[in-house]
Amino acid sequence: MTRSKIKIFNTEGVCLTSKHYMVPALERIHGVIPLIDAEKYFVIHAPRQSGKTTFLSELIKKINSDGKYYALNCSLGTTKGIHNENTAFEYVAESLIDSAETSQIPAIQMLANRLMPLRERGNNIRIKIMLRCLCANLDKDLVVFFDEIDALEEPMIVTFLAQLRDGYLYRDWPNNQFPRSLALVGLRNIRDYRSKLSQNGQSGESGSPFNVKHQSLFLPDFSKVDIQNLYNQHTLASGQKFDDSAIDRAWHWTQGQPWLVNKLAYDIINFQLNNDFSKKISEFHFNEAAKNLIFQNEAHFESLEKRLKEPLVKNIMEAVITGADYLPFELLDEDVQLCLDLGLLKSVEVKIEEKHEDESKKMTSAFQPANPIYSEVIIKELTSNILAATPASYATRWMDGDRIDMSGLLEAFQNYWHRHSPVLTSQQSLNLIISQSISDIFSRIHLISSTESANEIAEVSARHLIGSITRLVNESYCLLVLLAFLQRTLNGGADFVDREVAAGRGRVDICVGYGQRRYLLELKIKGNMSLENSIGQILRYMNAFQESEGWLVIFDRNIPKSSEEILPATTHVIGDKIIHVITC
Repeated sequence: MTRSKIKIFNTEGVCLTSKHYMVPALERIHGVIPLIDAEKYFVIHAPRQSGKTTFLSELIKKINSDGKYYALNCSLGTTKGIHNENTAFEYVAESLIDSAETSQIPAIQMLANRLMPLRERGNNIRIKIMLRCLCANLDKDLVVFFDEIDALEEPMIVTFLAQLRDGYLYRDWPNNQFPRSLALVGLRNIRDYRSKLSQNGQSGESGSPFNVKHQSLFLPDFSKVDIQNLYNQHTLASGQKFDDSAIDRAWHWTQGQPWLVNKLAYDIINFQLNNDFSKKISEFHFNEAAKNLIFQNEAHFESLEKRLKEPLVKNIMEAVITGADYLPFELLDEDVQLCLDLGLLKSVEVKIEEKHEDESKKMTSAFQPANPIYSEVIIKELTSNILAATPASYATRWMDGDRIDMSGLLEAFQNYWHRHSPVLTSQQSLNLIISQSISDIFSRIHLISSTESANEIAEVSARHLIGSITRLVNESYCLLVLLAFLQRTLNGGADFVDREVAAGRGRVDICVGYGQRRYLLELKIKGNMSLENSIGQILRYMNAFQESEGWLVIFDRNIPKSSEEILPATTHVIGDKIIHVITC
């Protein structure tokens, strides 16, 4: 047995004990240097813990080592939570001075003292003057990166961006030197702030204070090849090998999210295998690591869970998790975009089941969770109250060591749903959700033009919101209850539970791995589609996995809640396929 100190990856793919353990940061975004050469201002955005800091560090080193320009990084993270404008801009100014003092460029370091007196200038010109001072006293053009731009509160960010815009527009004027190129780096793309300008009493036609932005660059997650290369570095250093199936499983669970890629490998090597490098890493290890991670209270998931407490984000994610045929809040597409920017969602193409002669109409866009681990964490958070009400004794009750009594488990759910659905879907609960969400939307209404009042926009949005939430709760909440029930009964013992969910699919497909078997379930809400078509859908799902048995769970909302009858399951034999249909 061979043991040695494990190479530990940090959240961005960099090994903490060897600089060779990393995915080359600069290869993840192309085109930055040409933008700088062309004197453009731009945006770089990506979700948390996806490698922005490492990318910036490597990029600044490259720019400074190339010698054409000076590069400076200024983090605005210290302004987070600051609501007072004067205090916020004092922090921005201090951050800029600190960045100059700690710069690796002596010429910039020497200018830090000159910036200090400028801290006393007004908030609306302070940053512009400080940048002008830097550029006027350097012998090369300056490139500035403002990291954590999202930390600035909205009223302050408008003032901040307006100063950058003014400096950009007049940088060719005498005595008005300004950075050659400038990038804002954060979680979100910087979009139109016209609504905020209108609220501040400025003309709604003045446009975004950062409309000089040339391009928005997104830092992508790792590719499957990146994961392979990263893990290969561990193999070369330690001799420990990964099965091909292990790489496939790492990709499946993480979809390349850097923190997850590193966390799963770290947990497997350190905890499952106890640093025994003689043991090969398999797909089983990744399934176990993913399952364990889902139910840990990791700090990485805190921001995700915090966002899910916001009614607008929560309901969008509910629609996605339950495979709804629609996405609610069509008028509020910026909330969908927020979920994309934060790395909660990704856009995918799904096949339309109906036949179309036009090939271009056989696929449609849909949204699904960014990766299966996030999907499970989101389900856990959205159904936390339901999980708490589900007896802990249900866990693994239907597992006997080598098989799952899936029919027995779903029969137990039928009884659970029959007892609790009147409470879970009561009008009182519905009204509470609606009132909370209306309160939230009114608090977020912004003027979008000079001809529409906030009240008019609020009225339209509230009507739309009531309809969307009513439809969402009545049609989709039952699926969340079943997903919570399955988490309680399966995740403690199953090798893996894969859920294929995406808004636009109209169903949820679930594959449970246990021992040598797979159990395929399809969850649907009774609608216009006939039972025959629903059976056809699960048949295609079963054929994809080459499984001979499947379970179709249909929620029929037309069954009276007062009915004491629980409909028995029916079995359909089609060729060599057996399909059990459970109606709730």
